[in-house]
Amino acid sequence: MMDKNNNEVSLYRQIVDELISSIQNGLLSSGDPISSLNELKSRYQVSRDTVIKAYNELKIRGIIDSKPGKGYYVRSTNIEVQKKVFLLLDENSSYKSILYESFLGNCSRETQVDVFFHHQNPTLFKTLLKTYTGKFSHYVITPVPETDCMDQVKELANKGKVFILDYGFNEEQHLYPSVFQDFEEDMFSQLMENRASFEKYQKTLMVIKRPSGSTENAFISKMIRGFQKFARKTGLQVELSRTLPAEIQKGYCYILHSDADLVEMVKTAQCTKLEPGKDIGIISYNETPIKSVVAKGISTLSTNFPEMGKYMAALVEGGQKEHIKNEFRLIRRASF
Repeated sequence: MMDKNNNEVSLYRQIVDELISSIQNGLLSSGDPISSLNELKSRYQVSRDTVIKAYNELKIRGIIDSKPGKGYYVRSTNIEVQKKVFLLLDENSSYKSILYESFLGNCSRETQVDVFFHHQNPTLFKTLLKTYTGKFSHYVITPVPETDCMDQVKELANKGKVFILDYGFNEEQHLYPSVFQDFEEDMFSQLMENRASFEKYQKTLMVIKRPSGSTENAFISKMIRGFQKFARKTGLQVELSRTLPAEIQKGYCYILHSDADLVEMVKTAQCTKLEPGKDIGIISYNETPIKSVVAKGISTLSTNFPEMGKYMAALVEGGQKEHIKNEFRLIRRASF
Protein backbone atom coordinates (compact mmCIF):
# COMPACT_ATOMS: atom_id res chain seq x y z
CA MET A 1 0.00 0.00 0.00
CA MET A 2 1.18 3.51 -0.72
CA ASP A 3 2.32 5.78 2.06
CA LYS A 4 -0.45 8.40 2.22
CA ASN A 5 1.53 10.33 4.82
CA ASN A 6 4.39 10.96 2.45
CA ASN A 7 4.43 14.76 2.31
CA GLU A 8 7.20 14.99 -0.26
CA VAL A 9 5.68 13.02 -3.08
CA SER A 10 2.03 13.23 -4.09
CA LEU A 11 0.04 10.05 -4.46
CA TYR A 12 -0.15 10.32 -8.23
CA ARG A 13 3.61 10.94 -8.38
CA GLN A 14 4.22 7.72 -6.45
CA ILE A 15 2.23 5.80 -9.09
CA VAL A 16 4.30 7.39 -11.86
CA ASP A 17 7.60 6.72 -10.09
CA GLU A 18 6.77 3.10 -9.27
CA LEU A 19 5.88 2.28 -12.88
CA ILE A 20 9.07 3.95 -14.11
CA SER A 21 11.02 1.99 -11.49
CA SER A 22 9.52 -1.25 -12.83
CA ILE A 23 10.74 -0.33 -16.32
CA GLN A 24 14.20 0.58 -15.03
CA ASN A 25 14.48 -2.72 -13.18
CA GLY A 26 13.43 -4.74 -16.21
CA LEU A 27 10.13 -5.86 -14.72
CA LEU A 28 8.21 -4.20 -17.58
CA SER A 29 9.12 -4.10 -21.26
CA SER A 30 7.65 -2.42 -24.33
CA GLY A 31 4.25 -3.94 -25.14
CA ASP A 32 3.67 -5.40 -21.67
CA PRO A 33 0.19 -4.87 -20.18
CA ILE A 34 -0.09 -2.86 -16.97
CA SER A 35 -2.75 -2.60 -14.28
CA SER A 36 -6.13 -1.08 -15.06
CA LEU A 37 -7.40 2.07 -13.37
CA ASN A 38 -9.68 0.10 -11.07
CA GLU A 39 -6.92 -2.36 -10.11
CA LEU A 40 -4.60 0.45 -9.04
CA LYS A 41 -7.43 2.28 -7.27
CA SER A 42 -8.17 -0.83 -5.22
CA ARG A 43 -4.57 -1.88 -4.67
CA TYR A 44 -3.34 1.48 -3.41
CA GLN A 45 -6.60 2.76 -1.93
CA VAL A 46 -6.53 6.00 -3.88
CA SER A 47 -9.21 7.75 -5.90
CA ARG A 48 -9.79 6.94 -9.55
CA ASP A 49 -8.92 10.57 -10.40
CA THR A 50 -5.48 10.12 -8.83
CA VAL A 51 -4.77 7.08 -10.99
CA ILE A 52 -6.05 8.87 -14.11
CA LYS A 53 -3.76 11.83 -13.39
CA ALA A 54 -0.76 9.52 -13.10
CA TYR A 55 -1.60 7.58 -16.26
CA ASN A 56 -2.26 10.79 -18.21
CA GLU A 57 1.23 12.05 -17.40
CA LEU A 58 2.74 8.73 -18.48
CA LYS A 59 0.70 8.82 -21.71
CA ILE A 60 1.79 12.37 -22.49
CA ARG A 61 5.42 11.36 -21.98
CA GLY A 62 4.88 8.48 -24.41
CA ILE A 63 5.66 5.79 -21.84
CA ILE A 64 2.23 4.12 -21.78
CA ASP A 65 -0.83 4.02 -24.01
CA SER A 66 -4.19 2.29 -24.18
CA LYS A 67 -6.30 0.54 -26.79
CA PRO A 68 -9.98 -0.43 -26.69
CA GLY A 69 -10.29 -4.03 -25.59
CA LYS A 70 -6.61 -4.23 -24.68
CA GLY A 71 -6.32 -1.76 -21.82
CA TYR A 72 -3.14 0.02 -20.80
CA TYR A 73 0.29 -1.17 -21.88
CA VAL A 74 3.91 0.00 -21.99
CA ARG A 75 4.41 1.94 -25.21
CA SER A 76 8.06 2.91 -24.73
CA THR A 77 10.81 2.23 -22.23
CA ASN A 78 12.39 5.63 -22.94
CA ILE A 79 11.74 7.10 -19.51
CA GLU A 80 13.99 10.12 -20.03
CA VAL A 81 11.28 12.01 -21.94
CA GLN A 82 9.85 14.69 -19.64
CA LYS A 83 8.09 16.83 -22.25
CA LYS A 84 6.32 15.83 -25.45
CA VAL A 85 5.95 18.76 -27.84
CA PHE A 86 3.40 18.95 -30.65
CA LEU A 87 4.96 21.39 -33.13
CA LEU A 88 2.49 22.51 -35.81
CA LEU A 89 4.01 24.54 -38.66
CA ASP A 90 2.30 26.03 -41.69
CA GLU A 91 4.57 24.56 -44.35
CA ASN A 92 7.51 22.25 -44.96
CA SER A 93 9.87 24.79 -46.52
CA SER A 94 13.62 25.34 -46.35
CA TYR A 95 13.30 28.29 -43.97
CA LYS A 96 10.82 26.48 -41.71
CA SER A 97 13.32 23.61 -41.62
CA ILE A 98 15.85 26.12 -40.26
CA LEU A 99 13.34 27.16 -37.59
CA TYR A 100 12.64 23.51 -36.71
CA GLU A 101 16.31 22.56 -36.44
CA SER A 102 16.96 25.57 -34.21
CA PHE A 103 13.99 24.74 -31.98
CA LEU A 104 15.04 21.09 -31.72
CA GLY A 105 18.67 21.97 -31.06
CA ASN A 106 17.75 24.31 -28.21
CA CYS A 107 15.38 21.90 -26.46
CA SER A 108 16.74 19.65 -23.73
CA ARG A 109 17.50 15.99 -24.36
CA GLU A 110 14.50 15.09 -22.18
CA THR A 111 12.15 16.84 -24.62
CA GLN A 112 10.61 14.92 -27.52
CA VAL A 113 9.38 16.97 -30.50
CA ASP A 114 6.93 15.71 -33.14
CA VAL A 115 6.38 18.07 -36.08
CA PHE A 116 3.23 18.41 -38.21
CA PHE A 117 2.19 20.71 -41.09
CA HIS A 118 -1.22 22.21 -41.92
CA HIS A 119 -0.25 23.86 -45.26
CA GLN A 120 -2.63 26.79 -44.60
CA ASN A 121 -5.55 24.35 -44.81
CA PRO A 122 -8.11 25.22 -42.08
CA THR A 123 -9.74 21.78 -42.21
CA LEU A 124 -6.42 19.98 -41.81
CA PHE A 125 -5.43 22.41 -39.04
CA LYS A 126 -8.57 21.66 -37.03
CA THR A 127 -8.30 17.92 -37.68
CA LEU A 128 -4.73 17.80 -36.38
CA LEU A 129 -5.65 19.71 -33.22
CA LYS A 130 -8.64 17.45 -32.58
CA THR A 131 -6.66 14.26 -33.23
CA TYR A 132 -3.77 15.11 -30.91
CA THR A 133 -5.53 16.95 -28.09
CA GLY A 134 -4.42 15.41 -24.79
CA LYS A 135 -1.57 13.39 -26.30
CA PHE A 136 1.20 15.94 -25.72
CA SER A 137 2.34 18.05 -22.78
CA HIS A 138 3.17 21.14 -24.88
CA TYR A 139 1.58 22.49 -28.07
CA VAL A 140 3.48 24.97 -30.25
CA ILE A 141 0.98 26.22 -32.83
CA THR A 142 1.40 28.25 -36.01
CA PRO A 143 -2.18 29.43 -36.63
CA VAL A 144 -3.90 29.59 -40.01
CA PRO A 145 -4.42 33.34 -40.60
CA GLU A 146 -8.03 34.53 -40.59
CA THR A 147 -9.30 31.16 -39.35
CA ASP A 148 -11.66 30.75 -36.40
CA CYS A 149 -9.63 28.17 -34.52
CA MET A 150 -9.23 29.60 -31.04
CA ASP A 151 -11.96 27.41 -29.50
CA GLN A 152 -9.87 24.35 -30.31
CA VAL A 153 -6.73 26.07 -29.06
CA LYS A 154 -8.54 26.73 -25.77
CA GLU A 155 -9.39 23.03 -25.60
CA LEU A 156 -5.70 22.24 -26.05
CA ALA A 157 -4.88 24.57 -23.17
CA ASN A 158 -7.02 22.39 -20.90
CA LYS A 159 -4.83 19.39 -21.79
CA GLY A 160 -1.36 20.93 -22.03
CA LYS A 161 0.63 24.13 -22.35
CA VAL A 162 -0.01 26.17 -25.52
CA PHE A 163 2.41 28.48 -27.34
CA ILE A 164 1.76 30.60 -30.44
CA LEU A 165 4.46 30.72 -33.12
CA ASP A 166 5.11 33.11 -36.01
CA TYR A 167 1.73 34.50 -37.09
CA GLY A 168 -0.44 36.99 -35.35
CA PHE A 169 -0.80 38.59 -32.00
CA ASN A 170 -4.52 39.21 -31.69
CA GLU A 171 -6.54 39.53 -28.52
CA GLU A 172 -7.19 35.80 -28.06
CA GLN A 173 -3.68 34.69 -28.98
CA HIS A 174 -2.37 37.16 -26.40
CA LEU A 175 -3.51 34.64 -23.77
CA TYR A 176 -0.64 32.30 -24.68
CA PRO A 177 3.16 32.74 -24.68
CA SER A 178 4.36 33.55 -28.18
CA VAL A 179 7.21 34.34 -30.54
CA PHE A 180 5.71 36.42 -33.32
CA GLN A 181 6.29 38.70 -36.29
CA ASP A 182 4.79 42.17 -36.75
CA PHE A 183 4.55 41.97 -40.53
CA GLU A 184 3.41 45.54 -41.23
CA GLU A 185 5.80 47.34 -38.90
CA ASP A 186 8.71 45.02 -39.76
CA MET A 187 8.34 45.69 -43.48
CA PHE A 188 7.94 49.44 -43.04
CA SER A 189 10.85 49.87 -40.62
CA GLN A 190 13.35 47.89 -42.70
CA LEU A 191 12.43 49.70 -45.91
CA MET A 192 12.79 53.04 -44.12
CA GLU A 193 16.12 52.03 -42.61
CA ASN A 194 17.43 51.35 -46.12
CA ARG A 195 15.70 54.31 -47.78
CA ALA A 196 18.93 55.75 -49.17
CA SER A 197 19.57 52.58 -51.15
CA PHE A 198 16.04 52.56 -52.61
CA GLU A 199 16.47 56.18 -53.70
CA LYS A 200 19.12 55.01 -56.18
CA TYR A 201 16.48 53.16 -58.22
CA GLN A 202 13.93 54.66 -60.61
CA LYS A 203 11.16 52.52 -59.14
CA THR A 204 10.71 49.73 -56.60
CA LEU A 205 8.25 46.93 -57.39
CA MET A 206 6.98 44.52 -54.76
CA VAL A 207 5.79 41.36 -56.52
CA ILE A 208 3.21 39.34 -54.56
CA LYS A 209 0.94 37.02 -56.50
CA ARG A 210 -2.79 37.09 -55.85
CA PRO A 211 -4.04 34.35 -53.51
CA SER A 212 -5.73 31.31 -55.00
CA GLY A 213 -8.59 31.73 -52.51
CA SER A 214 -11.09 34.55 -52.27
CA THR A 215 -9.30 36.53 -49.56
CA GLU A 216 -5.75 37.65 -48.87
CA ASN A 217 -3.91 36.03 -45.97
CA ALA A 218 -3.69 38.43 -43.05
CA PHE A 219 0.10 38.45 -42.93
CA ILE A 220 0.34 39.18 -46.68
CA SER A 221 -2.07 42.09 -46.26
CA LYS A 222 0.06 43.45 -43.44
CA MET A 223 3.23 43.20 -45.52
CA ILE A 224 1.52 45.13 -48.32
CA ARG A 225 0.35 47.80 -45.87
CA GLY A 226 3.91 48.20 -44.62
CA PHE A 227 5.13 48.63 -48.20
CA GLN A 228 2.40 51.17 -48.98
CA LYS A 229 3.16 53.07 -45.78
CA PHE A 230 6.79 53.32 -46.94
CA ALA A 231 5.58 54.75 -50.27
CA ARG A 232 3.44 57.41 -48.57
CA LYS A 233 6.18 58.36 -46.13
CA THR A 234 8.96 58.73 -48.71
CA GLY A 235 7.17 59.75 -51.90
CA LEU A 236 9.41 57.36 -53.84
CA GLN A 237 8.21 55.65 -57.01
CA VAL A 238 6.90 52.29 -55.82
CA GLU A 239 4.36 49.81 -57.16
CA LEU A 240 2.65 46.63 -56.01
CA SER A 241 2.59 44.06 -58.81
CA ARG A 242 0.44 40.92 -58.67
CA THR A 243 2.42 39.16 -61.39
CA LEU A 244 6.08 38.97 -62.27
CA PRO A 245 6.64 41.44 -65.14
CA ALA A 246 7.35 39.79 -68.49
CA GLU A 247 10.28 42.16 -68.96
CA ILE A 248 12.57 43.49 -66.27
CA GLN A 249 13.57 47.13 -66.43
CA LYS A 250 17.07 48.44 -65.94
CA GLY A 251 17.18 50.79 -62.96
CA TYR A 252 14.30 49.07 -61.14
CA CYS A 253 14.43 47.26 -57.80
CA TYR A 254 12.29 44.14 -57.36
CA ILE A 255 11.12 42.79 -54.00
CA LEU A 256 10.02 39.20 -54.63
CA HIS A 257 7.79 37.29 -52.22
CA SER A 258 7.92 34.00 -54.14
CA ASP A 259 11.07 31.91 -54.56
CA ALA A 260 9.69 30.77 -57.92
CA ASP A 261 9.65 34.41 -59.04
CA LEU A 262 13.21 34.80 -57.77
CA VAL A 263 14.37 31.92 -59.98
CA GLU A 264 12.66 33.43 -63.03
CA MET A 265 14.08 36.87 -62.28
CA VAL A 266 17.65 35.58 -61.99
CA LYS A 267 17.30 33.56 -65.22
CA THR A 268 15.89 36.58 -67.08
CA ALA A 269 18.66 38.82 -65.76
CA GLN A 270 21.26 36.37 -67.01
CA CYS A 271 19.64 36.20 -70.46
CA THR A 272 19.37 39.99 -70.77
CA LYS A 273 22.82 40.58 -69.25
CA LEU A 274 21.42 42.77 -66.48
CA GLU A 275 23.63 42.48 -63.41
CA PRO A 276 21.83 42.33 -60.03
CA GLY A 277 23.09 45.07 -57.75
CA LYS A 278 24.34 47.16 -60.65
CA ASP A 279 21.68 47.29 -63.36
CA ILE A 280 18.73 46.11 -61.25
CA GLY A 281 18.04 45.46 -57.59
CA ILE A 282 16.72 42.13 -56.31
CA ILE A 283 15.46 41.46 -52.78
CA SER A 284 13.92 38.10 -51.90
CA TYR A 285 11.54 37.40 -49.03
CA ASN A 286 12.66 34.85 -46.40
CA GLU A 287 16.29 33.96 -45.84
CA THR A 288 17.71 30.57 -46.83
CA PRO A 289 21.37 29.48 -47.09
CA ILE A 290 21.21 29.05 -50.88
CA LYS A 291 20.42 32.75 -51.37
CA SER A 292 23.84 33.68 -50.03
CA VAL A 293 25.50 32.09 -53.08
CA VAL A 294 22.97 32.52 -55.92
CA ALA A 295 23.97 35.28 -58.39
CA LYS A 296 26.87 36.31 -56.14
CA GLY A 297 24.43 36.72 -53.25
CA ILE A 298 20.73 37.61 -53.11
CA SER A 299 19.65 40.21 -50.55
CA THR A 300 16.74 39.12 -48.35
CA LEU A 301 14.02 40.61 -46.17
CA SER A 302 13.47 38.01 -43.49
CA THR A 303 12.65 37.21 -39.94
CA ASN A 304 15.51 35.54 -38.09
CA PHE A 305 14.39 31.90 -38.21
CA PRO A 306 17.22 30.49 -36.04
CA GLU A 307 16.40 33.05 -33.34
CA MET A 308 12.69 32.27 -33.60
CA GLY A 309 13.37 28.59 -32.90
CA LYS A 310 15.76 29.45 -30.09
CA TYR A 311 13.31 31.81 -28.37
CA MET A 312 10.43 29.34 -28.61
CA ALA A 313 12.56 26.55 -27.15
CA ALA A 314 13.42 28.84 -24.23
CA LEU A 315 9.71 29.48 -23.58
CA VAL A 316 8.89 25.76 -23.70
CA GLU A 317 11.81 24.72 -21.51
CA GLY A 318 11.59 27.60 -19.05
CA GLY A 319 7.83 27.92 -18.79
CA GLN A 320 7.85 31.71 -19.10
CA LYS A 321 4.64 33.41 -20.18
CA GLU A 322 6.20 35.97 -22.46
CA HIS A 323 5.48 37.53 -25.86
CA ILE A 324 8.64 37.93 -27.91
CA LYS A 325 8.72 39.97 -31.11
CA ASN A 326 11.19 38.25 -33.39
CA GLU A 327 13.93 40.12 -35.24
CA PHE A 328 13.24 41.11 -38.86
CA ARG A 329 16.06 42.41 -41.04
CA LEU A 330 17.23 43.25 -44.52
CA ILE A 331 20.36 41.20 -45.22
CA ARG A 332 22.46 43.14 -47.72
CA ARG A 333 24.25 41.19 -50.44
CA ALA A 334 25.46 41.86 -53.98
CA SER A 335 21.96 41.97 -55.53
CA PHE A 336 20.98 45.22 -53.74
